[in-house]
Amino acid sequence: MGFATTYGDIAKVLGVSPRLVGKVLSENPSPIAIPCHRVVSSKGIGGYTIEGKKSLEFKKKLLRFEGYNDRRMFSLYQYLNVGRCSTKQNNIHEI
Repeated sequence: MGFATTYGDIAKVLGVSPRLVGKVLSENPSPIAIPCHRVVSSKGIGGYTIEGKKSLEFKKKLLRFEGYNDRRMFSLYQYLNVGRCSTKQNNIHEI
């Protein structure tokens, strides 16, 4: 099993905006195989689109199923050991 991270952390690594990360993930053709549901907002769960439809409840169910309800998220910077690591760890409290 993988880990959850934020749109912002991915954006920092790639040098793009968090909104662009969200837009690209919303067009993911294989949302279960490529687990974009594990990418969340720094302020909560964020959005989710599957087959062109908004599906926040499905994202919440997937995260609950994977046990993310009480887990802390890892900073992608820490995981990849890139540059300055974010010391901020977020809770996914909206699940």
